[in-house]
Amino acid sequence: GVVKSGSLLTAKVCRRPFGRPNKIPAGERGWVYLERFCSMVKIAMVDESQAEKVVYSNAPCVLDELLKGGHCLRQAAKGGVGSLQQALAVFFQEL
Repeated sequence: GVVKSGSLLTAKVCRRPFGRPNKIPAGERGWVYLERFCSMVKIAMVDESQAEKVVYSNAPCVLDELLKGGHCLRQAAKGGVGSLQQALAVFFQEL
């Protein structure tokens, strides 16, 4: 911020190598949801035995969310177009 004291202006520069901190929780950021959804699609497209090898998260709860979402999409795709549309509607509703 800039502080005016008398006739001098003083500026304070904050070092932020990764930009301004984002105070919106990750679960509420649209682009994070999109990235997670894309990971779920990727999981759904590979064999179930490979699911844990195509995604990574250092947060166990996020990894669990991805694996469950991928499983849901895989099952829906096996059920046909109507089933897949219903599953996708649930994901889009969350957005």
